[in-house]
Amino acid sequence: MWVVGLGLVGGIALFLWIDHTVQQRFYNRLWDIPVHIYGSSFEIFPGLSISVTHLEERLLALGYRRVDRVQEIGEFNSASTSIDLVTRPFEFWDGPQPPRDVHVRFNDGIVESVIDRRTGASVNFFRLKPHLIGSLSQSQHQDRFLVRLEEMPPLLLETLISVEDRRFVSHWGVDAWAILRAAWSNLRAGKIVQGGSTLTQQLVKNVFGRNDRTYERKLLEAATALVLEYRLDKRQILQAYCNEVYLGQDGKRAIHGFGLGSQHFFGRPVGELNPNEIAQLVGMIKAPTSYNPVRHPESAKKRRAVVLNVMKESQLISDAQYQQFVGKDLKLRSSQARQRQAYSSFIDVVFRQLSDRLDDADLKSSALSVFTTMDIQIQRAAELALSEELAKIEKSKGLPDNSLEGGIVVLRPDSGEIFAVVGSRNASVGTFNRAINARRPVGSLLKPFIYLSAFLNSDEWTLGSVISDRPVTYRVKGGQDWSPNNFDDEFIGDITILDALAQSRNIPAVKVGMQVGVKQVAETVRKLGADVASPVYPAMLLGALELSPMEVARIYQVLANFGYQAEFRTISAITASARAIGRTKASAVKAVLPRSEVYLALFGMQEAVRNGTGKGLLNTFSPNLKLAGKTGTTDDFRDSWFVGLSGNLLGVVWIGRDDNKPTGLTGASGAMRVWASMMKRVNLQALHLPSTENIQLVNIDKNNGLRAASGCGRVGRVPFLAGTVPRKFSSC
Repeated sequence: MWVVGLGLVGGIALFLWIDHTVQQRFYNRLWDIPVHIYGSSFEIFPGLSISVTHLEERLLALGYRRVDRVQEIGEFNSASTSIDLVTRPFEFWDGPQPPRDVHVRFNDGIVESVIDRRTGASVNFFRLKPHLIGSLSQSQHQDRFLVRLEEMPPLLLETLISVEDRRFVSHWGVDAWAILRAAWSNLRAGKIVQGGSTLTQQLVKNVFGRNDRTYERKLLEAATALVLEYRLDKRQILQAYCNEVYLGQDGKRAIHGFGLGSQHFFGRPVGELNPNEIAQLVGMIKAPTSYNPVRHPESAKKRRAVVLNVMKESQLISDAQYQQFVGKDLKLRSSQARQRQAYSSFIDVVFRQLSDRLDDADLKSSALSVFTTMDIQIQRAAELALSEELAKIEKSKGLPDNSLEGGIVVLRPDSGEIFAVVGSRNASVGTFNRAINARRPVGSLLKPFIYLSAFLNSDEWTLGSVISDRPVTYRVKGGQDWSPNNFDDEFIGDITILDALAQSRNIPAVKVGMQVGVKQVAETVRKLGADVASPVYPAMLLGALELSPMEVARIYQVLANFGYQAEFRTISAITASARAIGRTKASAVKAVLPRSEVYLALFGMQEAVRNGTGKGLLNTFSPNLKLAGKTGTTDDFRDSWFVGLSGNLLGVVWIGRDDNKPTGLTGASGAMRVWASMMKRVNLQALHLPSTENIQLVNIDKNNGLRAASGCGRVGRVPFLAGTVPRKFSSC
């Protein structure tokens, strides 16, 4: 009786311990409803400014398949002036959109018409289903695409059960017959060579992460599976398994779940997988490394054939389908497209804003979907440009592999919508987000704000004002004398502020800044949203101010929006159970700078691209885009910066080393290369400076800043504020 009693006590204690463990390790996964995070939805309508090429690239980025004849959801076909496609159905914040079979016709870079191919009726507009960029939960901020069971194709679930656990519906977590069969095989071999694990037991193993083949582990696994079946129903277990199943490695990232596996290997939502692709994913469960179709295509193909045969014998597919797929090669996602795209840097910003808007109860509400401002085409262009260009730069400069890092922010200036955030060349969950957390000296990026402060401070300063580019020494109270120098260690004499800004000359900027006042320059930058600590020192005028790429974007956004400050945002709408619970209004916009003075600063940045440090952009972009830009380089070439503006986008790029060692890069030779590589992949619009009655354009002699006739030697057309136009004419 004592033995029986002790056994009962021990059994109850073991049950309670396992039950506690199940609740602690599983309930967060099963009951903590994931927050689905989507990129922006792209609207197509007659009059939209977009080319066939750019729409093709967007469709490919969203995982649409190019085919000869469009028939199924997620397919498209393009010609020189048109695109046929069948869109994906989706539940938007304002209601559902069914699949649309449409013909889109273009004329000179504009959508001319949209026609429903089935009815012939005109379509006013339609949306492309946004890309699922990630899922978050209260307990697991992991890189997974958590998918609900109803989103899984029935064929995938039926194949999974047929291959991995035929008695899944009837057993209680442990299949006695499968265990006896495996035990007999193990006894004959004298070691564990076969397992009889059910899907429930496999789920336990995936969650606990134990792979040791011991009887102790198998017994504990079986006991835990029994408790799990007691606590949860079959649908909950199956959903958890589908989101936990291990499907291999992508570098340091583990591929867990069919949702992420489908995106990684095929670039499509799991709901669009065909039988061939389903067979491949299910086949990989047995040995994810050995049956990886990228690394071991032949082994993967053989394993896929085994699964297809099971599907045929289980009457899940026909004999004709089996013959169609068994010898067919898989159409895997391209190696470029399979590169790391966890979007963790962007999601980091989203989650910060989400935490400010919703409490824990909201985050746990059912079927919560967050629609963001992320533009999938721009985000991927930024990721690709950073990884490709840094590798090229390292090779050309003889730098160690992966020694350079970077951060990118791209946004729409007038609305404050953030389109892309890249915090590392190899972004993954948990990676340091340099786009928002790396505060580095900004170098010459501060110069437009020095001259802007001068324009705001006195009518004596204009773009035509002549300043001396000659050596100067300043007495610093309580410190050593300060003798700033130019980047090239040369001095060119008298120069207009316009040319000094375009060529990023240090001495003129310092002289203007010292006359205006360092405190006044600091106050201008603070007004635009930068955190500038007090006291400030003259060295700030040469960029000794540390800001993150996001903070740089904040102060330049005001320039790009002609003096108006818009609040940054990444969230456009939130729904719960297909019911809108929050629709973000347009960002609050306030005027913080007069438009006329901003006009002068922007004109100077356009001159930097026409004839200054940003002139290299004209090798990639048409002068008709009228791009504006500013390079930035810090002491010993430790930091390389570039800020570029078009009519529709503001992009900030930083390149440097985490150990703060020199890179040998200027803003033009480093960050500007990345900016150009990124922006050539997206649709840029021309930057037209706004007309204002307070601006006059006149010709001046750049040698002396006086008005000049067109026949003079160095004549430039320069904008002036009304009342500041030079009265005297040059004698040239």
